[in-house]
Amino acid sequence: MNNIKNIIFFNHFHKGDIFFSKNFVLDIMNKLGNSYQYSYIHDCGNKVLNIDMPIISTDNYRHLAGWEDAIVQDETLYVNTWFGTKMGQHGINQYNYGSHHFLWKLKVDAINRVLGTDIVLSENIWDYVPNVDDNYIQDINVNLKGIKRVLVSNGPALSGQSSFGDFYNIVNILSEKYKNVDFICTQRLGIEKENIFYTDDILSCSDNSDNILEIVKFSESCDLIVGKNSGPHGMSHTKKNAGDKYKTFIGVSEHDTRMFLNLDGVEAETYHVWQPDESEVLSLMDNVINKKRNVFVNGCFDVLHYGHLELFKYARSLGDYLIVAIDSDSRVYINKGEGRPINNQNIRKEFLESLIYVDEVNIFDNSEELEEMIKTKNIYHMVVGEEYLGNVIGGDYAKELHLFPRIEEFSTSKFIQNSINR
Repeated sequence: MNNIKNIIFFNHFHKGDIFFSKNFVLDIMNKLGNSYQYSYIHDCGNKVLNIDMPIISTDNYRHLAGWEDAIVQDETLYVNTWFGTKMGQHGINQYNYGSHHFLWKLKVDAINRVLGTDIVLSENIWDYVPNVDDNYIQDINVNLKGIKRVLVSNGPALSGQSSFGDFYNIVNILSEKYKNVDFICTQRLGIEKENIFYTDDILSCSDNSDNILEIVKFSESCDLIVGKNSGPHGMSHTKKNAGDKYKTFIGVSEHDTRMFLNLDGVEAETYHVWQPDESEVLSLMDNVINKKRNVFVNGCFDVLHYGHLELFKYARSLGDYLIVAIDSDSRVYINKGEGRPINNQNIRKEFLESLIYVDEVNIFDNSEELEEMIKTKNIYHMVVGEEYLGNVIGGDYAKELHLFPRIEEFSTSKFIQNSINR
């Protein structure tokens, strides 16, 4: 029978190490129950830990640093949450969620030996991939104008995994080439342009606390996340970002710290540059930014009017490539009745293809064809009239849904009726 009354987790390393331990610590606490008093020794605060529990400064506990997963002193069990305790012993030279999970199993084994318990971790690694708890961060309300966002984590890699520089030349070149793309840097570069922003300016905290979790949360709204597998870049490998098929990660480091490596179900694209070469990183970022972002609009578009042009103009401003799908003649007849369409589908298609805002026009016969089209076209933005809210076919396959307000004085049906009345 053990006489342990306190379980104190400890970690003398950096914010990412604390953040990535979160779900493991929570799981262990839940499985052991309230028979013990829990606390955590580290110097990063509750905000980074994202758990409401007592935090103890490391000042008087430096002697705990070492290679053991569990240390018993008096009535206290100290659990070392640093992932590196047994990496060398087990020949692990990759740091990712899979190796993290394996190493935490060893920690749980050590806990069980001391306590005489038999708790086990979930075999689903995704259970331990963290997200940011919004309760611990300040509201993020950033209004940027670019059609894409590139988050550049350009501060130093505190664990020495990368010798790459601060991305000065890369950001300077790409921000000039892509003036409609916003570049957000975590460390100042001394470059002032309309499309370059710094996280200390746009994500500052009113209580002057560290804004790293605000940056991680903000990364969810970014298209490309670049960094040295450290700091905000490393911590942005969250469950939510992993599930975003429109998001791309680029890591630049000499060490293998690919968090999503061999993890089934990752939707985000990930790239790793092994030998940090500025030209290679520049080329890779250029290719990712240059990828077309598809926008989708559908409708009859029987008789084009000013309202339609405003719709196409707005839709095209959201991305790089506007796809318009039009109802076939038979579908228009079914939905609009006798005398419609005024213009057959081939004429309507040709009209639309002549507009400077439109890049591609397709014809569909039924809802199933429309949904399949949206599903296979990799749609980022979908624009629909506000009157169709709640009944958007294929809306689940687009990353963002935009409502376009109806311009009352412009309506095809009204235009046709007015022409008849004359």
